[in-house]
Amino acid sequence: MFLLSRRWLEVLAFLFFGLAACEKAKEESQAQAPSDRCALCGMRVRRGAAFSAGAKTKDGKEVLFDSIKCMFRWLASHPEASDPWVTEHLSRKPLPAQKAWYVLGSSLQGPMGADLVPLATHEDAERIRTRHGGTQVLAFSEVKKEIIDELFRH
Repeated sequence: MFLLSRRWLEVLAFLFFGLAACEKAKEESQAQAPSDRCALCGMRVRRGAAFSAGAKTKDGKEVLFDSIKCMFRWLASHPEASDPWVTEHLSRKPLPAQKAWYVLGSSLQGPMGADLVPLATHEDAERIRTRHGGTQVLAFSEVKKEIIDELFRH
């Protein structure tokens, strides 16, 4: 009888600790790959996904974007925003938006259609522009409201 009771205690302990470990792993997974909504259009966005981007509001809260064009449109109406970043196309790593080079007019499509493709170097941007039929390579300061408006029309 003692062995049967002890065996049941072992099974219950295993189940309890196993469930606790699963819940902890789930929480850690969510912390490592947060999912949120685009601050401009409301589409779901995940860090590290192609075309994802972000910035900080004037009170330091981070906002996310599903596309580069959403980030630029939001920045235009939030001049107090800081630390904009983009997901670099080749490495899928965050890159300060002001340091990126942007390919315009390529066959590479964002989640909302035509978009800018951010790259870490001008050489990479020229290579992507050539391979994917892009029309221009732009620095951050060259991305004007008219360009973003045109991207939203496509």
